[in-house]
This record gives sequence, structure tokens and C-alpha cells, in this order.
Amino acid sequence: ADRDEPGQRHARQVFASLQGVAACVEIVEAAGEGLSDGRRIKDAADHLEAGFTPADFVVTRQEHDEAPDLAPDLHEFLAVDDEAYDWLIPHVLERGDRLIWTGAEGCGKSMQTRTMAVCIAAGLHPFDRAVIKPGRVLFIDCENSERKTRKHFRYLEKVARSKGRRVPDGNLRIICRPEGIDLLSEDGAAWLLERVTAHKPDLLCIGPFYRLHQADMNDERAARLATVILDRARAKADCALITETHAGHGEGPVRPVRPIGSSLLMRWPELGIGIRRTENAERSESGHYMTVDVVQWRGARDDEYSWPRQLTWGSKDRDEWPW
Repeated sequence: ADRDEPGQRHARQVFASLQGVAACVEIVEAAGEGLSDGRRIKDAADHLEAGFTPADFVVTRQEHDEAPDLAPDLHEFLAVDDEAYDWLIPHVLERGDRLIWTGAEGCGKSMQTRTMAVCIAAGLHPFDRAVIKPGRVLFIDCENSERKTRKHFRYLEKVARSKGRRVPDGNLRIICRPEGIDLLSEDGAAWLLERVTAHKPDLLCIGPFYRLHQADMNDERAARLATVILDRARAKADCALITETHAGHGEGPVRPVRPIGSSLLMRWPELGIGIRRTENAERSESGHYMTVDVVQWRGARDDEYSWPRQLTWGSKDRDEWPW
């Protein structure tokens, strides 16, 4: 159906004429809101031009519909009691949240993402180390080899055991795709949705974002289509999602933490958190800054979120967490 009244009316007529004739009848409409040139997506041709596939059509009516599916009125809508937060990490990350984690190259953002993955899988708060409910984590590394990824996770698993919180079998699944994933391709999108369907994670860590499609990072359309697939994966598993991206380059004394690339990345997540070196911070022997500031470039939705303001580098000699 074209997304206008005449098109929808015509589709209903065809739908009615096929009742009792076809084995299955559905009415579908185009997905998405607009094309890169500002035109509104109206019909199947626009839908395909925007990069969507036939599988992305939105079903508006099926053969067995007996009555219109009316939206709830105000009182029905408010009758559902969902005031309580469904925290994955108390006061840090709620189920369904999208977090973009940013920072300069080599400042430790990837290590913090891995630490959060291990802590959630083991049932530890990643910042105050309180015991929390363990969650299932699917970690898809689109940048590093299996050997390098094993090196990082081997140490983190050791720290978790030293704290008496061994990661339960099956709670943290790791996939290495150093060649990246092209979520703009039908195969790439299908692969991710299959993995999420199979693993049913509470948290999906995937990235960095620039490895999730092969287009220019500043391409708004490419970023939009990639986030559509990420949102489909997140909705399918009803999970939180964390992805990383590099922060912008600045010439002043304080480097910005906002993500480079399409401005969509500023609008898409519920949480945008960056780390940058604290002024006059010392370096460790391995080259890491000993303290970093935690900066919210896209603030949390409400006051129930409470992120730390600084992180301090831990000591491997004492089996401490990296941050």
C-alpha cells in the first residue's frame, strides 16, 4: 500500500477481493521516514531506494484480522504498571538502553567495554563492584583478532575469579569479526539478527561503529540504515546495546568526546558517555593515563542514572580491574 489514503484504500479493496482465494494475504507499507534528498518515503520504490529490503516492509493487516486493531485509549494505556526500572546495571544501564561509548585512541574505552561485559556476565557492578544479577552478554568484536581478544578477556576473567565471581558457563559469548560487518548488506543484517536470536543476550556489545558498515562515516543515510538494523537486533532480544566510536579531534587543551561521523550518532542513543584524560594525569608504565574524566555528551533521560565522574587505572600486580 502507498502510504496515503488512496493507496491504503485501494489495498483494502484488493485485500477483500482475495479473501477465500489466496492462501495468505497481508497488507504491507514502506518502512522509514525519508530519503536523503528530503523526499518522504511513500511507496515500494522509495522503500527499496532507501536501502530497505522486502523483509523490512511493515505489516499493517493480515488475513485473519476480524476487527481493526485499535490503539489503547488513555486509561488503558496508563493501566499498565511499568514504573519500576528494569536495570541491567543499577543506575547505569537499563534493559533496552543504547549506549555509545567514546574516547580518544588508546585511552582505554575498549577495555572499559570489555570490563563491563565481564562484570555483567559475572554479576558485579562495573563501577562500585556490588553484587548484581548476572546477565547474558553477546560480545561481537569487529576490530581485533581472536588472539588479541583472548589476551584481554583472559586477564578480566582472572580478576572476576579473584573476586569470587566466576563468569557462569554460557553467560559471555564472544565473536571476533576483525573484517567487520556490513549491516547495510542483506547478508550482514541477517547474520546479526540470527546471532541475537540464537544467543538471546541481555546485553549486546558490538563495534566499533565504524566497522559496522562500509560507507563514509559522515553519511547520514548509511548511519541511519545501520542503526535500524541495530535497533531490530536490540528489539528482538529486548536487550541493552553498547557500541564504541572514536571521539573528535580537537586542537585546544581539552579534546571533545562527542562521536565523529554522522550527526545521527548524537541523536540515536539514550546514553552518550565519553572518557578523556584528566588534566595533568600521569601515565602508567604501559602508557595509559592513570585517571580519566567521564563526560556525558548526551545526558541520561532522568536523575535515576548515576555514572562516575572519573575512572582510575588499576594494578595488574594486585589483580585489579583495568578501570
